Amino acid sequence: MLHCLTVTPLLCVCLIFGGLLSHAVAETRTVAASRAKGRAGPDAAAARPTRGLEVVSIRDRQGQPAILYRASYALVIGVSGYTDWPRLPGVLQDLTAVTTVFEAQGFQVEQVRDPTLDDLRRAFDNFINQYGQVEDHRLLIYFAGHGHTLKPKYGGEMGYIVPVDAPNPQRDEAGFRARALSMQEMETYARRIDSKHVLFLFDSCFSGAIFALSRAVPDYITYKTSRPVRQFITSGQADETVSDVSIFRQQLVAALQGEADQDGDGYVTGAELGEFLQQKVTNYSRNAQHPQYGKLRDPYLDKGDFVFTVARATPLEPSAPSVADLQAQAEAQRQQGVPQKLQAEQDRRRPGQEKLQGGGSPQGTQVAVGVYPQPPTTPTQQYRRALVIGNTTYPDRPLANPANDATDMAALLRRLGFDVTLLRDADKATMERAVEDFTRGVPRGSAGLLFFAGNGFQVAGVDLLAPISTYHSSNDVQDRTIAVSWILERMDKSGMDVKLLIIDTCRHNPFGDGRTQTPSQGLAIMHPSKGSFIAYSTSPGQLASDGTGRNSPYTAHLLREISVPGHTIQLLFQKVREGVYQETNGQQIPWESSSLIGDFIFAR
Repeated sequence: MLHCLTVTPLLCVCLIFGGLLSHAVAETRTVAASRAKGRAGPDAAAARPTRGLEVVSIRDRQGQPAILYRASYALVIGVSGYTDWPRLPGVLQDLTAVTTVFEAQGFQVEQVRDPTLDDLRRAFDNFINQYGQVEDHRLLIYFAGHGHTLKPKYGGEMGYIVPVDAPNPQRDEAGFRARALSMQEMETYARRIDSKHVLFLFDSCFSGAIFALSRAVPDYITYKTSRPVRQFITSGQADETVSDVSIFRQQLVAALQGEADQDGDGYVTGAELGEFLQQKVTNYSRNAQHPQYGKLRDPYLDKGDFVFTVARATPLEPSAPSVADLQAQAEAQRQQGVPQKLQAEQDRRRPGQEKLQGGGSPQGTQVAVGVYPQPPTTPTQQYRRALVIGNTTYPDRPLANPANDATDMAALLRRLGFDVTLLRDADKATMERAVEDFTRGVPRGSAGLLFFAGNGFQVAGVDLLAPISTYHSSNDVQDRTIAVSWILERMDKSGMDVKLLIIDTCRHNPFGDGRTQTPSQGLAIMHPSKGSFIAYSTSPGQLASDGTGRNSPYTAHLLREISVPGHTIQLLFQKVREGVYQETNGQQIPWESSSLIGDFIFAR
């Protein structure tokens, strides 16, 4: 019945938005996304048909209605497979992470991966024509990819976002101008939308005069909040060096999970989000990265404020910088300290990575979208990555707690220094992509953790985790589930030194169709490879309780014990086993199988 785990990182570069907003926006960010068959344009969007249709009512501090969103839609764009620019292999993890948090906010999400300029324009046109003509729709546009700034001959600066087919301007500036999307064109899209509230998020860096920078303290929600607005947030300023690990994306996820609700009213406004990201990213990057935020320079489109809702049962502690954050900071400082002569020589030797005007070299200014850095040499700074999955809304076997279990586990692991990806209610294709991303590009000596909460089966002695689907026969189970052994095999091949699987799930095999010798309950025994630790919420042949509180008994005890400083993994799970055994009156006994060499400690 229960949960799963996490994974995430990203990449960026710097650019400059010219002529639309009032001040320099952040650095250009680059993101990568995998190509589907051929090039994936707007048709590659994958959105749940029921997403986005929820009516969202926003109230002021007196409880009076202030805003009514009748539907919410997000366009998420990631560019990775460049041919004339450095590729950005970590964008997929960014897209997965932001899509998950946007869907949790009630948005119907459309993804576009590796678009050409024509694909990009078509995506904007289709999105605006389909969703942007209704006043009470809430629209969000997210871009991760390379950005660049040119200086026109008449003066000033013009920023561009870079599609997959744009040439390198150092070799073909005219071709770049023809195949990149300028901020003037972006402003035109912003003005074409009839919906009142539109937010643009760029995990990229640029400068220019597109929007007026905000400096005021975010105000409370009032009737004025409902007035039209076009808001922009970028991950840094032009000319800043941004590292491989996206602190911006990590803090964006934390912000929308509630940390940016500065006044405790249950909402996060666009102004609050911008202020939060500016403070947190600047702090965690050790002053190497400075997000910018503001509103379009237009008296008719700068009065309102975009609003997210915050729904959580327990308050989250402020997110601390992870090991990945610290590595990003060190890399940024290292890049900034490279002598100009040496840096120029490095740029000269890198094909396709020449130093770009206004933004440094594409390589040096990439922000972590998903390319993971090399781990530090000391054991206490071991790079840690997690994929956390919680599946609840099964059509025929719905559960109560997996989404809560996964959300709480992801928040805790993030505070313990893991680079976390959180999935909720994921289908098979989404889970498989997440596992592939989780096990790709892993630094030597790192630790990986996968946590799953949800339904599970055991057929013919094989442990199977259940994505969101219907299950009416053993054929359904075989075709629609994911084997735990396949996940462990992926982790083995990734090069992780420490491989942790925590499975809070149980199900018997209810289908007596001859697939097993005898109907079998619970999950089968697995024998982990070297450096592996597999923990189940119950022992072989038994079922696990979903619980009556916010969390399952297993996850509740795990959350409590995992944060105790100094607990070795063996002691931690012994404490969990004792607690679950007592709470369930001996009906449930957690079980582990380990081939770890040495100790592993979650909290120091």
